[in-house]
Amino acid sequence: MASSDLYEIDSLLKLTSAGNFTAARDYLLSVQNKAGNYTDSIHVEFLIALGEVSTNAQKEGEGFKTLQFALALAKKTQNKYLISKARIQLIEFYRKIREYENAQTLIKILLKELPINVELKCRFYHRASAVYNELYNAKNGTVPEYLDTALYYSYNSLAISKKHHLYDHLFTSYRELSTIYNSTSFLHSMNKSKLYLDSALMTTKIKSELAYHNLLKVKAHLFLNNNEIDSSLYYAKKAITFIESTNNYQLQMEIYWVLSKSYFALNDSLTGYKYMVKEARSDVKYRESFAKNKLAEITTAYQVEAKDKLIAQNREELLEADKTMSFYFYLGVLLVTITLFIIFYSYKTKRKNKLLAKLVNENNFLIGESNHRIKNNLQLIISLIGREIYKSDQAKNELREVSEKINTIAALHQLLYVKDTKDKISLKSYLKSIEDNFNSGFIEDGIKLSLEVEDFEMPIERSVYLGLLVTELITNSLKYAFKGNDEKIIKLSAWKSNSNTINLIYKDNGIGLKSGESPALVNLLLKQLRASVTAKNTMGYSLFIKFEV
Repeated sequence: MASSDLYEIDSLLKLTSAGNFTAARDYLLSVQNKAGNYTDSIHVEFLIALGEVSTNAQKEGEGFKTLQFALALAKKTQNKYLISKARIQLIEFYRKIREYENAQTLIKILLKELPINVELKCRFYHRASAVYNELYNAKNGTVPEYLDTALYYSYNSLAISKKHHLYDHLFTSYRELSTIYNSTSFLHSMNKSKLYLDSALMTTKIKSELAYHNLLKVKAHLFLNNNEIDSSLYYAKKAITFIESTNNYQLQMEIYWVLSKSYFALNDSLTGYKYMVKEARSDVKYRESFAKNKLAEITTAYQVEAKDKLIAQNREELLEADKTMSFYFYLGVLLVTITLFIIFYSYKTKRKNKLLAKLVNENNFLIGESNHRIKNNLQLIISLIGREIYKSDQAKNELREVSEKINTIAALHQLLYVKDTKDKISLKSYLKSIEDNFNSGFIEDGIKLSLEVEDFEMPIERSVYLGLLVTELITNSLKYAFKGNDEKIIKLSAWKSNSNTINLIYKDNGIGLKSGESPALVNLLLKQLRASVTAKNTMGYSLFIKFEV
């Protein structure tokens, strides 16, 4: 007996291919009661399918519980195929919510005993490839081994899918390889990325599938990155009609972003802003849908808790009715009741703690997404300023200074996005990001920057002031310090002298400040840091700054 006995496979495929995952979830829920009448193996297959569509319908909490139940039931059957299938779907779940460490743990478990089934093995390889490819980007390319691993897994899935004519997996393998070669990394190759993307498009058998139009969107993005604007618009327009017909607001945001950027590149600002507005509207709808789903999950949890309270109340009423029983019997009932109450209270407390932990994780996820969105918006502002600098020489220096300060804040939000904790950042990584923003200026002016910073963490609210202070000091040195100098040097050192005190020395070998001159913005930022400062104006300009965190 196959899982298709529970529901029509073609009906489910029709809904998922069109991207209508909410309807697909509702369809599976309508036949859920039938699943209990089938064997455990059939039930596991059904639960895996339900967990997948629930996750794609933005019901992450429901999807996770369903997949966990599927894995537990698969272990009960001791069926290795079903255990591997449930674990692979959980890998995909963790990838979608960016819980890469949990995904890696499952990947390591499956590597110890690879699935025998070739289709399952192929799916495992390309899902593992997607995890390591995204993990490489999440770490800003600081771990190149992740991209090597992603490439290795993709070529494995490609070889298996070709050998056994697994066209759906062949499509996915080509798509993953295109993404890897399109990354800003040592593997970047526009020709290979286009080749694998075209191969994926040729492999797609049903041209109306969501996967096909999503791939057209990816191809439009690829051409945009290569500054081939006409081709970018061609593929974006081929994809947009279908994407707009779905309720996939995240995909709509992505296609509107590509169209907006393309029209701005053609200096058609009016059309560019039109698609920018559409992107913002889809963003709002996506967040509304996400919030409604979370509210539904919390409401369900509340209803379960209310039901538990009613059960407890009924139990107390029954105990009251039994007061006429003999002393010893009453004592026995009382002891049993106390025991049950302790167990119930412990269980209830544990469940509440799990719910709170889950909500905390979801809150961190939302904060990370907000930081990512803020960083993208700041980058957009920087790009617009850059366009104004390019168009006119008026106020060029002032605009460049504003751009550097915005870059400093954007770097902070980028670090917060990739970091697990959201209240502190690494000062060394932050100052290195600021240094990178000035690299073109250093090279152009022949300036050497010596950066010696201990690796420790700082609270966010203090970090942004310190970052703006360093940005202002470097900007002032670039503008005023090195008139006539043959050797131009800036040194920046930072360390902790105890658990709460941070010391920073900034020094250049320029001409120093004029008598009575005092940079106003530097003084304001030092005041915000509540820092003590010692300034010297001999052999260049130097500041010794000390403040508590």
